[in-house]
Amino acid sequence: GTVTYVSNGTEVTTDSFSYRVSDDRGATSNEATVSITITPVNAAPVAVGDTATVAAGGTITVALLANDTDVDSAIDPATVVVVTQ
Repeated sequence: GTVTYVSNGTEVTTDSFSYRVSDDRGATSNEATVSITITPVNAAPVAVGDTATVAAGGTITVALLANDTDVDSAIDPATVVVVTQ
């Protein structure tokens, strides 16, 4: 037989389950364990748009990362790239 394992998405990096098999005469096997290593997924950060108002000729500082998130780790400010201007 086959088993389909579905990770529940938590940060657990290992999981396991045990099973037994029986033959058509009713004899049952010993218990066997399946060990599973779950490779964490590095989810992309989520950038959220910002708005700002500045007077003509003025200067403004916008905290671009203040409302952005990354479920895996902190966002590195050195990785911010302006793609349009």
